[in-house]
Amino acid sequence: GVWPPVTIGDQRYIDGATRSFTSADLAVGHARVAILLPVPPNPLHETRLANEIAVLAAATPAVKTLLLQVDAGAIAAIGRIALDPARRGPALEAGRRQGRAVVDTVRAFWGDHT
Repeated sequence: GVWPPVTIGDQRYIDGATRSFTSADLAVGHARVAILLPVPPNPLHETRLANEIAVLAAATPAVKTLLLQVDAGAIAAIGRIALDPARRGPALEAGRRQGRAVVDTVRAFWGDHT
C-alpha cells in the first residue's frame, strides 16, 4: 500500500482504497447510496464497481445509486501521478468546481432524505 496502517484508540485502520476505491458493497441495506469514485475510471475500477453495485442490488433490489466520479477537468488537475504533492492545490480547486457543478444533481438524488 501507499499509506501505512494507523492506530486510533484500540483500532488499526488501513487506507480504504486497499480494499476498493468505492467500497459501495458495504452499503448493503440502504435504499440510496451515493458512490464517490475519486480516481480516473479504468476497466479494473469499472468491473469492481459493477460487482459492488450488483451486491447492493441483490441485497436491496430497490436500491438507488448515484455515481460521482472525477470529470475531465479534475483528471487533468490530478495529473498522471495522483500522489504528487504539487498537484494537491489544482486537484482541490478542480474538486470544488466539480462539486459546485453537481450540487443540484446530488440534492435531487437525496430529495427530502437529507
